[in-house]
Amino acid sequence: MEIITIDLATISTVSELYDVLAALPQFPSYFGKNLDAVYDVLTSVDAKLEIDGSYCTSDEIGAFLPSLMRVLEYAAKDNPSFTFELLDEPSSEEE
Repeated sequence: MEIITIDLATISTVSELYDVLAALPQFPSYFGKNLDAVYDVLTSVDAKLEIDGSYCTSDEIGAFLPSLMRVLEYAAKDNPSFTFELLDEPSSEEE
């Protein structure tokens, strides 16, 4: 199982996030840069996606994160070879 790590703290826009995903070897050159395309890719890979910086994001990424998480949950449910994990969670002092 491959491990893919994305640091959301370094990404400011949804467009940048799609660019980061498109650059990953697991994503084909024809990746459509939308949530449906993310789901399609993740339901066909043997990989673990680690998401870092999930609580330290731009407003745009923060607003997009719940939709992304739903897609990741659906992909993991439909593909037992795909898992994901949030690497960081805010401590009680950061909340």
